[in-house]
Amino acid sequence: MTKYYLLALLLGGWLLPRSAHAQSSRHARLDSLFQQLARAGRFNGGVLVAEQGRIVYQGAFGYANLPARTPTTLTSRFQLASIAKTFTSTAVLQLLEQGKLQLNAPLVRYLPNFPFPAITLRHLLAHTSGLPDLELYEPLVRRHPGRLVTNADIIPALRAWQPRLAFAPGTKWQYCNTNYILLALLVEQVSQQSFGDYLQRHIFRPAHMRDTYLRLAGSPADARLVTNHLLPTMYSAVPEPVETIQLQDSVRLWHLRFESSGLTGLYGPGQVVSTLHDMLRFDQALTAGKLLRPRTVALAATPARLNDSTQVAGWNTVDFGGPTSYGLGWVLRPDPVGGDIVGHDGYNRGIATMFYRNVSKQQTVIMYDNTEGAQFREKVAAVVGLLNQQPIRPLAYKKSGARGYGQALLEHGPGQALVALNTMRADTAHFYLAEDELNSLGYALLVNGHLPQALEVFHLNTVLFPTSFNVYDSYGDAFRYANRRAEAIVMYQRALALNPNSEGTKHSLRLLQAPAR
Repeated sequence: MTKYYLLALLLGGWLLPRSAHAQSSRHARLDSLFQQLARAGRFNGGVLVAEQGRIVYQGAFGYANLPARTPTTLTSRFQLASIAKTFTSTAVLQLLEQGKLQLNAPLVRYLPNFPFPAITLRHLLAHTSGLPDLELYEPLVRRHPGRLVTNADIIPALRAWQPRLAFAPGTKWQYCNTNYILLALLVEQVSQQSFGDYLQRHIFRPAHMRDTYLRLAGSPADARLVTNHLLPTMYSAVPEPVETIQLQDSVRLWHLRFESSGLTGLYGPGQVVSTLHDMLRFDQALTAGKLLRPRTVALAATPARLNDSTQVAGWNTVDFGGPTSYGLGWVLRPDPVGGDIVGHDGYNRGIATMFYRNVSKQQTVIMYDNTEGAQFREKVAAVVGLLNQQPIRPLAYKKSGARGYGQALLEHGPGQALVALNTMRADTAHFYLAEDELNSLGYALLVNGHLPQALEVFHLNTVLFPTSFNVYDSYGDAFRYANRRAEAIVMYQRALALNPNSEGTKHSLRLLQAPAR
């Protein structure tokens, strides 16, 4: 009996508890799930599951540092990534309760040099500001490779930014880390404390979160902090520590260095380190009203609305709930097992995190995987299903056809790679092929000096996905990179025929069609 069949049997709903021993049975089934995942190399991290404040299941699996073979433990600390936004929101709302802030006030009232007077605190908290995201800093880092970007750089960068806002504030929803960097500056300005000190005094200590802190570049070494690992390119096979990858090629891997090193001086949207148990304490403190009044917690968990009163709609990539919305620092969605999810997930280079909270059922799942977490959300969905004794879909452990194709392309050439790809496409039980992954493979080959192979991948993507404007836009980028101007123009024109509203494609085409000077 294969491991795939065993896991399908486990997750297919055939062995659900049907008697009074449900509590111990839930623990057993959750443990069986994670033991299976760990043995298959599909989970490397930690998980804690609680109901009404009591731990139902907890476990640590794999390695905190893969090359050193350092085991992960229940007390390992991990970077929360975007879960940190919930702390920034809590800090802002605490100052709101004290009468020191107003949600609908423009940010310029508190930060006079901020260049967009129409943007309010509510716009920032709800991601409806129209501000640029981390691309804001790319010009600065390209001019000064190795430069550590800090929160002090944000307002000068915004004042120099063109083409200004992506949309009028309050008219659209767009997830944006810049919003939370500005909110951290706001907390510092109003409280007259550093952001790290504010979090310690007003959130971490009251919640008894003794292992949680704001970690910035230059912080002391932390022996309990797990290492983030990732596959450096779409044709890599073995996860590597992020800091090791950064040293390999600072020119070709500049974007990885930019995100995982150059931006570690920024705080507000990330940089909080915590543990499984500390995050449960945060959940309990919020529920008990120790950090915010109940009505303020309810306000934060209310879906934000645009200027036309339309409820904001976020991404819909998570399987354990209906359409997402966003409140004031919290991801919101209905839960198919009943109740409402008020939580947040996070991703940073080399780590995936989840803070799932079904506030109606008082169920909490805290989970991280420090190898980027393939099918991470699907695993959370499996945990929620088992917790609620629901039949759930089997986890199909399919490998990336794009990654296998990229490896074959570099090792054996385009002919054998195409044969390998068609073999994987026929084996749908064990492989999947995604347009966006092929696109990422093409760019990875392009920036790492494999131009012929990159062109091969982009060409293949247009054959496999001929109705997608993005594959032609990307193929145009590759031709432009190769100084094949006429072919790039053809690709950009085809992309615009499929999507006339693509401003990026229009800009690229204008650059190519401009008269030579």
